[in-house]
Amino acid sequence: MNLQQIREKIKDSRLFRKKRLQSRIPLEFPMVLNVELTNRCTEKCIWCPRDSMDRTQGFMDMLLFRKIIEEASHYPKLRKLFVHWMGEPLLHPNFLEFMEYASSKKIAEMILIATNGVLLTEEIMKGLIETQVDELYISIDAASPGMYERLKHTKHFENIKHNIEQAMAIKKQMKAKLPFVRVKFLETDLNAEEIDVFKQQWGKNADSVVIEKDLSIWDGKSQKVNTNIKGMKSYLKNYGDLKNRYPCDRLWYLLAIQWNGKVSPCVCDWNGENDVGDVNDQTLAEIWHSDALRNYRYQHVNQAYHELSLCGICDRWGTRNMGDWLLKNKERALSVPARNKV
Repeated sequence: MNLQQIREKIKDSRLFRKKRLQSRIPLEFPMVLNVELTNRCTEKCIWCPRDSMDRTQGFMDMLLFRKIIEEASHYPKLRKLFVHWMGEPLLHPNFLEFMEYASSKKIAEMILIATNGVLLTEEIMKGLIETQVDELYISIDAASPGMYERLKHTKHFENIKHNIEQAMAIKKQMKAKLPFVRVKFLETDLNAEEIDVFKQQWGKNADSVVIEKDLSIWDGKSQKVNTNIKGMKSYLKNYGDLKNRYPCDRLWYLLAIQWNGKVSPCVCDWNGENDVGDVNDQTLAEIWHSDALRNYRYQHVNQAYHELSLCGICDRWGTRNMGDWLLKNKERALSVPARNKV
């Protein structure tokens, strides 16, 4: 881990994130954008509701992506730009063109891509190195082909392993520091026994090994995910004993943009049922300060969560909150900052 990554780790600590957000509320513009290049995918993970999705599948248009990035360039740098959401971003036929444009505009402290690694070709890796994307987050989640197939219902394990080994070799050959390659293992009751083997497999073959312990059920509305996950100890240890409910802090720093330009108030809106705007016809700033999104914040600080279809039964607030800070600072939480006219 280099000095830059150490700084990023400190910035991502819960205390630092909380203090940073508290000092900036109300924000003129979101600190984090999730931009969905596509909602299509190659895998069928047991914890992902994507294959229950009713919304149309497709690919983001380059002109729409440019509009998003161009607007963001007129505001203070985003903390993070995630170029993914409910699909596999490497499926987009113009993926590298999107990355090149986003990187050239320097709109974020960090540009991150989450991928399953199935399509991580030599061309893609070289392109990511050349465009200086900050992080490549590869979700493997298993240490054996059998466990991988059990979790994701495909036989791509060996292919992914080859792709990552090739990517790291290319990075070494090009003497590149970026992208910082993290391999991820989401702990569940099924794969927990493979954690140590996974660490051994990748400890010296990736820049970082991440054992993620935040197994969730998204907004709680996917029957498939609920059936697969809700009874697992890996889920219950974070979400099984939630008592005093607090406002979800995502409403104060994040927007999620679907491939077609529809905007969701949170990444838990996987099925796109709770749009708060459309970036084809509005600016992101207009959506950020819209009555629709302000209503979400209002209901949260007034603890009327069940007034919101998205939030009523959602429990992700359990790991995405600032305690009672927003409740104690209600006026500030609902205030509107002076806006920059773009």
